[in-house]
Amino acid sequence: MIRCLARALWSLAQALPYDPEEDPDLGPLSIYLHHRYGRDPLTLFPEEWEEGLLDFVAERIAEGREWYGVPSAARDPEGGGYIASAEGPGGPFIVRAKSKWEAYRMAWKEWVRRLLE
Repeated sequence: MIRCLARALWSLAQALPYDPEEDPDLGPLSIYLHHRYGRDPLTLFPEEWEEGLLDFVAERIAEGREWYGVPSAARDPEGGGYIASAEGPGGPFIVRAKSKWEAYRMAWKEWVRRLLE
C-alpha cells in the first residue's frame, strides 16, 4: 500500500510544479527525500520514492515512540472494561473498550494516526 501511494505521489510531483518549502502535503516528504538522496526529488526514480516513503513513515513512528512513549492499557477505574491512554501530537488521549487488547489496539491506532497527520 505504501509503495502504491509513493508511486502516486511521484506521479503527482512530476505533473505539478511545486515548491517543497511551500507545499504542506508533499513538502515534508520532498525535503526528506532531498536530504536522503542528496538530489532533487523530481529526478528520483519511483522506486526511490517508495523506499524513501517507507523510511519516512518508519522514522515518524520511531521518533514518536522516543518522544511521546507508547500507549498503555489498564482496567477502567469506573468499571466495565479497560482504558488505554497515550500522549501524542495534540496532547493526551484516552480510549475505552471491553477488552484490554481492544483498548490497547485502539490507542495504538490513534497514536499512529496522530503521528502521521
